[in-house]
Amino acid sequence: MKKVLSFLVGLIGLHFVPENHRAAVMRLGMYNRALGPGFIWIIPFVERVENLVKIGVRFATFPVRQVFSSNGIPFDFELVIRYRFDPDSTSRPIAAQLVRLPDHALEDILKDYADKSLRRTIARYSAEDIYIGGPIADIEQGVIGGLTTQVRHLGLAPMAGSGVMIKEITPPEDFRKTILVAKEYQIIIRVITAYQTEDIDHDLLAKWVRSFKDTPPTSLSSLVEFLARMEASKGEESVLIRLQTDRQIETFGEAEQRDLIEYIAHLTKTPKEAIKLVYVIPGSVLVTLEMPEDGAMKFMRLYLHDDPAISELGINKVELRPALPPPTDMPQLSAQSTSRSRLDYEHGLRRMRELLMEQAPQLLNEFHTLEARLLDNLEDERLFGISEIGLTNRARVISSLNELMIRAGLENSFMDLCRRS
Repeated sequence: MKKVLSFLVGLIGLHFVPENHRAAVMRLGMYNRALGPGFIWIIPFVERVENLVKIGVRFATFPVRQVFSSNGIPFDFELVIRYRFDPDSTSRPIAAQLVRLPDHALEDILKDYADKSLRRTIARYSAEDIYIGGPIADIEQGVIGGLTTQVRHLGLAPMAGSGVMIKEITPPEDFRKTILVAKEYQIIIRVITAYQTEDIDHDLLAKWVRSFKDTPPTSLSSLVEFLARMEASKGEESVLIRLQTDRQIETFGEAEQRDLIEYIAHLTKTPKEAIKLVYVIPGSVLVTLEMPEDGAMKFMRLYLHDDPAISELGINKVELRPALPPPTDMPQLSAQSTSRSRLDYEHGLRRMRELLMEQAPQLLNEFHTLEARLLDNLEDERLFGISEIGLTNRARVISSLNELMIRAGLENSFMDLCRRS
């Protein structure tokens, strides 16, 4: 009875199309239009339903091999794409071809275009950025944008916003090992530059550094052991802990000081009464605190392990020093710059400017250029810490200032002018 009823309904051209589908209607053997979902009517004996085309969300998961970064490192990717196909979104000749294709053929077309779009997008990023996963969201949006542009004329469209997902990224094994080694050495540098005290166990530190090369898998556990032995070898003495932040401190009143001390006390399980703010330079990025050594070591461990709590404070460098009276001129960032406490470059520049105005005014223009370079160098050190390049550039500027003093016929050197009497 059902078959008879279906035949009679077909004779009058009435058909039903399921949800998320459209019917490809052929007229005299040629594609004419797509109808549905729901009940549709076609001209009996002249038109017929060729097949049903899914217009709902489709999924395609596939690998893309050997995708090169901007610096030529190949990665393997696994993509997941959510997309739709609507025959009414393309021209009739193209739709006539695509509605006859099986689902896997449409998926193959999309894969080919996604492959090209991914390669063009990845070529904008370095291998290091791709490996750490920083630009993944940007890469996915870049692939969506490129893919949408390329397949729009086919009636295919990735879902906006979440149409492309990078499921997995596989770097070359050699590159992965290189990145891990670089990360290990980065930790080594942070430890060496952080512990500047005279009574540090240098033999223990050297042994721990060698452990990175000899037994890399145990390097982090040896770091914990190293810090634990450092703590065990110390008493309850106070130390200075210097914090370098990634933002300037324009206002650092009593409320801000109290909040900082309470936060550090909470992190290190140290009584807040035992933490004392020693000094902070207005507009600086350096804050010096005096606190019990065990609490300072706990804070250092959080810093070395990139604890999110440290990131909330915006701290990008931490130093431990013995609890000695701080210098009165400017805080030092490392042992390399201790000579800075005996020199005042700004004072030297002022004295040199006065001398040149009196005895060699024709050299003032050249002096002003060197003065600006030195002040910029000092500002960079204040904001970002000491670097080998910065020290080299400063030495060149000071050498030029000394030469200028000689040309002006002045007896003293620029370094002499920087020493306060």
